[in-house]
Amino acid sequence: MEFIEIGGEKRPVKYGWNAVRLLQKAWPNLLNDIDKEEGVSLEKLLEIILIGLKEGARISKVEFNSTIEDVADWLDEDTDKANEFIKTLIAQMPKSKKVQAP
Repeated sequence: MEFIEIGGEKRPVKYGWNAVRLLQKAWPNLLNDIDKEEGVSLEKLLEIILIGLKEGARISKVEFNSTIEDVADWLDEDTDKANEFIKTLIAQMPKSKKVQAP
């Protein structure tokens, strides 16, 4: 788990299997799009950040009631934070892309 300071607080961020599941459910090609030169849309970027924060809070057993609008407001204060979340997503993302049935 990583902690990223955003919105005036150091917050837990987690991109494990459940976060990847949520991301792929919302955007099936999202993980491939991250590697493309044009990157992802602003809406997807905000959702990536929000999911990482929600998952970090869930795993840490801390309350998290912030919204996608809150995340956008926090990025208004420091736009470089978005890159921190993408780097964390790539670093924490589960390495196995396919799981075979036994």
